[in-house]
Amino acid sequence: MKDEPDTLHERVVGAIKDYIMEHKLREGDRLPGEHRMAELLGVSRTSVREAMATLVALGIVEVQSGRGAFVRDFSLKTFVDQISFRIELFRDDLRELIEIRRLLEVYSLGRIGADMSERDLAALRDVVEKMRVKAAAGQDFIDEDIQFHSILAEAGGSRILKFILEGFWELQRKVRRVTEDLEMLSQRQKEHEDILKALEARDARGAEYFMHKHFDAMSAKISSVADQQNNRI
Repeated sequence: MKDEPDTLHERVVGAIKDYIMEHKLREGDRLPGEHRMAELLGVSRTSVREAMATLVALGIVEVQSGRGAFVRDFSLKTFVDQISFRIELFRDDLRELIEIRRLLEVYSLGRIGADMSERDLAALRDVVEKMRVKAAAGQDFIDEDIQFHSILAEAGGSRILKFILEGFWELQRKVRRVTEDLEMLSQRQKEHEDILKALEARDARGAEYFMHKHFDAMSAKISSVADQQNNRI
């Protein structure tokens, strides 16, 4: 049997979540006003107000002044902000996050196998070419990097997996240090190109092999930066 929440506050938060699900509310749908919600739940308006504040902090509800409370499009921003702050405090955690992302990305690639569509391959070719142009000009290509992996996740067909990976990609955007090192940019571009070539050849194992090499290089770079920082202490 499911344990009951310990406090009134937790019960009210849970009840409002249940209301959203039972009424199949979607992003932008308005919740009943504070007074009406208090009547529906049999609690005080203060309890509803406090529960709404928690739901706002969780990114489930958005309160608009003079208009009321609305269901919010779920965002991973809070998760990303918390993790990126932790990484600033504990740099070693980034290595672990890279390994978790490796497992998810390789699994996502495995869902595709040798069945990548020509449309998705064409999209990857376009992204890799943009990477090549930027790398040659000494420009970082974080947007194209994320787009490349997003296309793979989309092709894998798992909406939940893509949603989880989006959090890691946004985290990567926040913690990645922009570089103009031509050799590093060219290497990173080639890592993506190797994955693409394996997919074009319908070589599923080859694609996974090059994905692992991509993450090996990422881990090595993180370790190198960490060692340099430690040597300065």
